[in-house]
Amino acid sequence: DALADRRSDSMCGIVGYVGRRNVTEFLLEGLRRLEYRGYDSAGIAVCQAGAIQIRKRAGRVTELAALVEAQPVQGNVGVGHTRWATHGETTDINSHPHVGGNGNVVLVHNGVIENYTSLRTQLQAIGYVFRTNAMHAYVYRIELVLRIYQGAQCADDLAATVSARPDRLILAYPVISAVLPQGTKSKTFLRLLGPDPAEKLRIAVSAELHVSADTPPTFLFHAADDDLVPVEHSLAFARACWAAGVPAELHVYPRGGHGRLFAYAAEVSPRWREALLQWLADLAR
Repeated sequence: DALADRRSDSMCGIVGYVGRRNVTEFLLEGLRRLEYRGYDSAGIAVCQAGAIQIRKRAGRVTELAALVEAQPVQGNVGVGHTRWATHGETTDINSHPHVGGNGNVVLVHNGVIENYTSLRTQLQAIGYVFRTNAMHAYVYRIELVLRIYQGAQCADDLAATVSARPDRLILAYPVISAVLPQGTKSKTFLRLLGPDPAEKLRIAVSAELHVSADTPPTFLFHAADDDLVPVEHSLAFARACWAAGVPAELHVYPRGGHGRLFAYAAEVSPRWREALLQWLADLAR
């Protein structure tokens, strides 16, 4: 029908913000810029004073903005979403974001989860209650992430039986370590951990310290003159893989800075592409 044809040419829109300014107007403006994609509802979730506040409304972003004006919310972290009603009716309650984990986690999602019926059945069998008609697919992702985060290991727990382990790792200019001298100055870790993180926290987020025999085969490439993410990050992860018996291949190029190895410029070596394809082919044998 006409609506299905229109949906096939459009997709939902997502915008997020973490920063110092009030997030609400930023999210609303972002959703306005995504209106060209097509949608029938919109919503935002904002972290306010340690709690997650949700404002969502079927209809246009202008209607959501009117709701936010009537019920203000402020914070520095948030996410917004415009949605086509692929599951459930076009109603306020079926709009995104959706909430799970007793309000601790919210989720927005693009696309269609085709096996939502079986996921819903599994969750209902272990006691989950669905608040909306549209939550059958999305709450699965919320509850799965939350239960992994909380360390739930029940025998019938989906998080204990569903693996998120990738088959391969391909790492380009990776930020790996918060314990190396080169890692402590990283803006990534500064923003993630703050200016003076405890040693226990720095260890927890340093990937090279958590490599094991279960780590997937890994391909890394880096430029020696990278002044944003020093090559020592890749070296640390590669050494950890080799020590654990994990197949790993590291390519370090003399020039390329940070990110320029992805370019096609003549002065930047593109050899990592051929090396990666050969590595993948060798693993498949």
